Amino acid sequence: MTDRLTKWFKHNLDNLVSVQNTTISQTSLVANLWSGVRVRVYLIDQPLKTRVIKKALQDATNIGVGSMFIVSSTLVPDEGEQTVPEEWLQAIHAITGEQLYTYRIDRGHIRLNQVHFEPLSGLGKWEIQHGKAFIPNRLRFYTLSVKPRYIRGTWLVSDFDSPAFWKENDYRRHRERKRQQRRRSTGNTRWQDWSTFRTWSNNQQGSGAGNGNVPGASPLKSFLDECYMQLGITSDAGQTEVKAAYRKLVREVHPDVSELPKDEAEVRFRVINEAYQYIKSANNW
Repeated sequence: MTDRLTKWFKHNLDNLVSVQNTTISQTSLVANLWSGVRVRVYLIDQPLKTRVIKKALQDATNIGVGSMFIVSSTLVPDEGEQTVPEEWLQAIHAITGEQLYTYRIDRGHIRLNQVHFEPLSGLGKWEIQHGKAFIPNRLRFYTLSVKPRYIRGTWLVSDFDSPAFWKENDYRRHRERKRQQRRRSTGNTRWQDWSTFRTWSNNQQGSGAGNGNVPGASPLKSFLDECYMQLGITSDAGQTEVKAAYRKLVREVHPDVSELPKDEAEVRFRVINEAYQYIKSANNW
């Protein structure tokens, strides 16, 4: 992984609304969210062993840190291909809401894409579906229980809170057109996106990429306690009390009505929302 690519991702992660700042460690990018939680973002440019992914998930979850994997597009099967993806790709697909996040560099820009593996009934294979390139807005942090045996467990994970493109009518129509085209042609179908490319910014000025290791993360309970503190309640509060505290604070700090300066109100509003979402995920509400 090149330093340029890593710094590029750092700069753009720093610009997400839920991210306070991002640091660079030896193995990943670490995004510190406004809610106080951390997410490790791994940029994958070569095939991995499934056990390596599971070990990374275990280590991060044990200390209350989320994980996200973004894979080079060169490692993913072609659009429309009917195949059995490698197990490690299936594992990442399972822990990111039945999708892979992929990246590629095109004429100086990072392009992010989503890839979905659609099971083909009775064939034991999957059809590879590529969504449109997109620009993320936020990192979402939550607990996920995964059933496939090779990655089974309950993990702290993160995603870009992006919609399931393979369920959208526009994509379904696009996919049918592509199928018809492939029937008429034997040409290369590599990386056939279905809408105009969108990219993250390539402006590196003021990105402030750091190089130090991340300080030791707090245990999960510390993150959870901090979220309760953000809502002004104790960690033994029940679901009704948590919801009431959240609604009260949201009415007070919403940027449209708060007496705080607008920038401060927006930050406080985001922090409260992230804290509430984390408490709900931790308690399976």
